[in-house]
Amino acid sequence: RPGIYGWFEGMRVSHLLSDVRTDLLREADLSYALIVSYENELLDIVVKQFSLVDAIAHPGTLKDPLLQEFDDVLVFSLPELEGVETSSVNGRKRLLAPVIAKLQAQAREDEPVKTVSISGAVRAPGTYPLTTATTISALIAAAGGLKDSAYLEAAEYRQLDERRGGEVVVSYEEVDLAKALTGKADLPLASRDHLTVRNIPDWSPSDSVTLAGEVTFPGTYLIQRGETLADVIARAGGLTQDAFPEAAVLTRVEIAKREAERARAFA
Repeated sequence: RPGIYGWFEGMRVSHLLSDVRTDLLREADLSYALIVSYENELLDIVVKQFSLVDAIAHPGTLKDPLLQEFDDVLVFSLPELEGVETSSVNGRKRLLAPVIAKLQAQAREDEPVKTVSISGAVRAPGTYPLTTATTISALIAAAGGLKDSAYLEAAEYRQLDERRGGEVVVSYEEVDLAKALTGKADLPLASRDHLTVRNIPDWSPSDSVTLAGEVTFPGTYLIQRGETLADVIARAGGLTQDAFPEAAVLTRVEIAKREAERARAFA
């Protein structure tokens, strides 16, 4: 039930949302939510990131943030559902757009824009609000988490250092994501920092071939780069005694398409 609710001193997130089953839609992202607070007469905003599941599971603790009068609590849908019509209303792009626009508009010379960004092998790449507690792991959580293809050993962390005279110095650093996510090397982020999460080279989790006929265990097998037909046949238990290897047939979708194109061209 989204809307406006009465505020009282000492109010926390758990007073608004106390049960995952009854207070939240099934597509709600439980790992990432925001509190947008107004701090002065200019209506400048301050953003706090928190975990819904932690707030509901630990009411009254530091994991259950206190709320101020006029706060906005933003609950997002899962990033995988961003393009689904019923979930796009609560998608990151739609709900974050006015927040990012306000953060950019309120940036001043002595107070840089409070945003950070992420790209690459994450579920929801883009620009996100910077908070005092934004670290690499928090930014990854904001982006919906890592994809299966994410390369954990080395991500690229970029910083912009604006010096006097308008000079901007760019620096790059390699970050071990596995250590950052476990808290061993989780770096705090600053204004306009960017994280690029690389994909595992030649990542192909769904590439497969199908063996049929006189093999011990016919079926569909996932393959990796560099694997040969002989390798897959060996994994399938080898050929049966009735197999006639000299008459084996290999079909490939790409080759079939090329043959069809050549036939049309010849015609």
